[in-house]
Amino acid sequence: MITIARKMFRKLWDTRVAQAKAQGRTIKEELKALETRMQKTLDRIVGADSAAVASALEQKYNEMELQRAVLTEKAAIPSSNSRHFNEKLELSLQFLANPWKIWDKGSFELRRTVLKLVLTHPFRYHRKTGPRTPEISFPFNVLTGNCDQFGKMVHRGGTT
Repeated sequence: MITIARKMFRKLWDTRVAQAKAQGRTIKEELKALETRMQKTLDRIVGADSAAVASALEQKYNEMELQRAVLTEKAAIPSSNSRHFNEKLELSLQFLANPWKIWDKGSFELRRTVLKLVLTHPFRYHRKTGPRTPEISFPFNVLTGNCDQFGKMVHRGGTT
């Protein structure tokens, strides 16, 4: 099961890296086109005869400068590489293999993180009946589904 999970995660990781690279190329192309439009707008500002037209073009140029700053910031976000994949996957698989180790030896913040990763919703408690049955997250449902033979439905009473 771990081998299959590794292959699935690797394929997903490679897909995300390819998407990030494509998005980076798109942002760079948008940035280049925006700088061309900014240069044309600047040329129009210089050649404007009316102060009102020049003012409107300056406002448009300022908006494009803000847009350029946003695109430049997006382009500066680094993409992940294969080394990070192996580190993150190993850490994730260690957690999936035995979350109890982190719970047992971890701080309050780590225990809270374990609860967020293992349960789909926050822990629920009813004043009269006590703790409610928690809903387990997908990875742990899959892992326990193959091992847990007692999780099957009880047959209805009476004749079948």
